[in-house]
Amino acid sequence: MSSLEYLRFVIFSAILSLVLTESPCKLSNSKLRQWTQPMYQTSINRPLLQETVTTIVNVSLTMEKMTILDPTTMVVEYQLAMTQKWQDHRLAPDDETRKLAVMGAIWQPKITFATTDMTIVKDSTQFWRGTSNGSVIYSEKYSVKSDCSMDMKKYPFDTQKCILKISSYRFTLDEVNLKWDMHEAVMVKNMKNSTSFKLFKIISDENVDYRDSGNFSVLVAEFFISRNSRHVILTSMVPSIILVIVSYSVFWLEGSAINSRVTLCIFAIAGLLYLHVLTSCTVICIDCIKALDIWFGICTIFTLLPLLESIIVSTLHTFHVNKEDIMLEFEINEGLKMYATWIDKILRLLHPVGFLSCVFLFHIVFIQD
Repeated sequence: MSSLEYLRFVIFSAILSLVLTESPCKLSNSKLRQWTQPMYQTSINRPLLQETVTTIVNVSLTMEKMTILDPTTMVVEYQLAMTQKWQDHRLAPDDETRKLAVMGAIWQPKITFATTDMTIVKDSTQFWRGTSNGSVIYSEKYSVKSDCSMDMKKYPFDTQKCILKISSYRFTLDEVNLKWDMHEAVMVKNMKNSTSFKLFKIISDENVDYRDSGNFSVLVAEFFISRNSRHVILTSMVPSIILVIVSYSVFWLEGSAINSRVTLCIFAIAGLLYLHVLTSCTVICIDCIKALDIWFGICTIFTLLPLLESIIVSTLHTFHVNKEDIMLEFEINEGLKMYATWIDKILRLLHPVGFLSCVFLFHIVFIQD
């Protein structure tokens, strides 16, 4: 073999080796692009784009855990999974569609939580499935921290509202319309810190968010939670009732026993003030009058009333009128003592009736739904 023929053989071998090593890859990529071209021009194309029909996305939330992190500031943490369902007839449960999913070429409605004052941590766990009729099921896990309402006017019998808003940050209402799943829009599996609050109602609604960039479909989930008032009732309200009863007992003491009467009333008032301050320390400072403040105000009034009555009755018992006529003096002094006795008897009835009436009105206004 001549040197020229040897050189030709080497060049031919190099070209053949280059073709055999690179052409399959190029052909495979080219074939894959040709295969995906009729289905997805780009990864942002949505289903039914050519027909200019709005893509309807059904959304459902599964609340795996709802935790009240701080009852005083009403910070709530949600551990939830958001499932999205829509129709895309370009997809099928086959290997080709799975390859598209691996490449990230499957269209998504770009849904996220749109509530203000919220911390969102998106879990890397995702679930995707396509069916033979073109239905797409896409699920993601989230960890969301949000603030609930702070309406403390009826504390400790208050109910608070926690709101979650879901919206597409990319597609307008004409492109993507969000709908709650008809079968299970929002489902709560577990609610932690149930000793403080109880979830009693869930409302799901569909709204439209009007922005300068367009109108966007918004899903709203409202969670209504009621505070468990048993602890406050047992530790604050029941002791305050006992202190009111202690102050009421002075009506049954002798009118002249001013020291015992005043001591009992001052003890009851001091106990009420201590309970009020102690209870207020467990609630965030807010600029409003709470139901518990009104309750302690009622108890304070019915504790001060026996103190004022004791001062008046003691004065009537100790007051002495000096007259030249001894019989007239005796009659006047005995008459004052009789008035003091009648005041005691009247207040023995009016005091509990008035207190129970105030308790009944308090129950109607703040406790009864």
